[in-house]
This record gives sequence, C-alpha cells and structure tokens, in this order.
Amino acid sequence: MTTAENPILTILDLGRPVLHVKYDRPVPTRDWNGPTTTTEEEIQLCPCPKPRVDDLLQHRTFTGSSGVLIKTTFYWPAEPSGVIIWTAPLVRWVEIIIEGYTTRPIVLHGYYSQTHRPDHHNFGDHFIFEPQLEPGLSADLLSELRAKNIRFIYIHSGSGDPTITIYGYDDKPFLAGDIDKDKNVDLEDLKLFTARWLDTVCDACFGADLNGDGQVTLLDFQTLAENWLATLP
Repeated sequence: MTTAENPILTILDLGRPVLHVKYDRPVPTRDWNGPTTTTEEEIQLCPCPKPRVDDLLQHRTFTGSSGVLIKTTFYWPAEPSGVIIWTAPLVRWVEIIIEGYTTRPIVLHGYYSQTHRPDHHNFGDHFIFEPQLEPGLSADLLSELRAKNIRFIYIHSGSGDPTITIYGYDDKPFLAGDIDKDKNVDLEDLKLFTARWLDTVCDACFGADLNGDGQVTLLDFQTLAENWLATLP
C-alpha cells in the first residue's frame, strides 16, 4: 500500500475541515451577551501547534469565596513579527491547580480535562476545567465533586472582574437565572433571588448564586437580568 492509498485520514489530509453539530436539546453556551443555550455549534478543526523554544509562558490566578483558588499555567506561541495586535492560541498546558472545592487540591494535566478559548485579540480568556476527564484523578476527589454537584468549572476573565461558574450533573437544559427550574426567567425567579440577596458563604445559595462564587451580588443579578423573560423550549 502506498502513502496515497492510506485509509487513515488526518486533519492535515482534510485541509482544516469544519465540524457542524446539532443537539437534540439545548446545551449551555455563551455569546457576546453572556450565558445562553444553543442547539447547533460549528468549529474548524486544525492541527495542534507544536511546542517551540520561544513559546511564551502564561500564568492566570482566579479567586472565589470560601477559599476557592484556581491557578493555571500554559504557553502561548511567540508573537509573529510585523503584527501589532493578534489573537494568540494556546499551544500547550502546563498545570491547573484547583483548591477550595475538595479536601485536597485538584491538579489537572490532561488534554481533555482543560479547555481554553481566547477573546478577540486576547482581551479576555475562557476556561473550562472538567476534572472527571483527568486520567488518574483519585476516586475520593471525584466523589467529593459529585456530592457537591460540580461537573465542570467555567471561568471568564475580561475587562471586568473574572467570573467562576459551576455546572453540575443536572440533565435539564441550562438557563442561567432560572432558579425555580421551570424553563423561564420571570418574577418567581426574581423573588427567589432577592430572598438570598447579599448572602455570603452559602454554597449555591439555594440557586441564587449564579456565578458559583459562594455569594449573591450584583454579578449574579447581571446574569439574571441578561436572561430576563428568556425561555427554554
């Protein structure tokens, strides 16, 4: 068999194809306006960049309430010559350390347990950390996370204060601000929200802590307002 007859195709052979996905039910996502849901997504597949000696080491640290501390280290490629502003893709991960949710720190190195997307021109970062996809993570840490209904952790940093949002194992479609889980954001949700206003160190605060930082503040109200009167099918 010659190379041209090889039955195994890679992304290099396909010229960066576009993957289009349709979901049977809405799944959580984000757009320029914040949290929302979608039934379709599209992404271009491309080869992973190869590490180079001139890659740039990056550090990010995020803090939440109740002792939550998340430290991430990764590499960007070196800035291309002749370019003033550009959007740097993540080249490779080094390590993620997550403290405060479990009795012992969670350390991630795996390819699938960590996701990053830069905002345009790197004005912000989006991270998703999913510990259950980390090879070799101890069963006791996974049990602690499941007991607290923590499936993955989403972080967005930009012009304002970074937000840390927890997503659980709930099979229902997600709509930020739908505190009573009736698939819409309305006066009933606002009543439940105001009942927990300015609560601190309260875990999920009976659903009113919309960004997962352990307190109910203006950041949570902003999320509820962004989805005001939104509904799910």
